[in-house]
Amino acid sequence: MRDKSLLEREVFYAGQSVFREGQEGHKAYLIESGEIELTRHHEGKSILVAAVGPNTLFGEMAILDSAPRMATATAITDVVCIAVRRDRFENKIEGLPRDRRNLFGFLMDYARSTPPWSTRADSARLARETSLDILARRVIGEAEEAETMIKAEDPVLFAVLQMLVGYAHNRLPSDGRVPGERVEV
Repeated sequence: MRDKSLLEREVFYAGQSVFREGQEGHKAYLIESGEIELTRHHEGKSILVAAVGPNTLFGEMAILDSAPRMATATAITDVVCIAVRRDRFENKIEGLPRDRRNLFGFLMDYARSTPPWSTRADSARLARETSLDILARRVIGEAEEAETMIKAEDPVLFAVLQMLVGYAHNRLPSDGRVPGERVEV
């Protein structure tokens, strides 16, 4: 059953800014229709990070932590989004059964605390699969099994779960571990 109190629709017109890099964020957005451009500023230039469309969640770090916005989001076309406020999202997570709450909690903590594999691979100290990575693999499997139920219950939680699983995959070695490396316990 969907909790309508979690969902707020917002409309942005082509060229309108949804949020700007560096701003404080209190909402994430799930695109129902239209396209959004995400850009970052670097050395005085605007760099395209991504162009995203329907069924894509963006601005999600605002509901995971209180860090400033990492990019600017601008409507490319007219856009209709489901806006998700952090406080309502936190309440929704707290209302989940313990196993699902733990699933979301672990994936959020892992995404915050573990650098992406592409960054770790450049460091001899970090370029090995850890016991936390092994646990993340197991939790990702559990998350993928739970996706069908969560998708039927709540489209926003489903989008957040997919995003967290994607973040977790990006933090793991692609083949499970670097050849010749032992697991850090």
